[in-house]
Amino acid sequence: MKRVLLFIICTFLFAGVNATAQDTKNADPQYFEIDEHPSFQGGGPNNFATWVAAHVRYPKGAKKANIEGTVMVHFVIDRDGSISDAHIHKSTHPLLDAEAIRVVLKSPKWKPGIKDGKPVKVSYTMPVAFYFRN
Repeated sequence: MKRVLLFIICTFLFAGVNATAQDTKNADPQYFEIDEHPSFQGGGPNNFATWVAAHVRYPKGAKKANIEGTVMVHFVIDRDGSISDAHIHKSTHPLLDAEAIRVVLKSPKWKPGIKDGKPVKVSYTMPVAFYFRN
């Protein structure tokens, strides 16, 4: 029988310059470079990838139907370190999409990103991969 392999691709679109901070003072957000990237439990994006991998569950319906794929999840780390605005950037299947969103929204708080000494919102996109292994 096939064993299920569930993993997170640790090469987030996080690392480095792909993160954007969002200033929400104006109706139209302004994007700019940030001074300090958010951190998750004292580490970087790979810490979050490890956390997600430990908390994600392969949906039973997807497993039964042999559905595999990589879901791209976009989310915002708010000024208080909480996750918001999580949505699917690239869908694979509704069952996999829902599980990826569920686990990202379950995240403990992060240390927020900093710009000019103040916390700012930072948006990220990350892959969550669901595959079987023979």
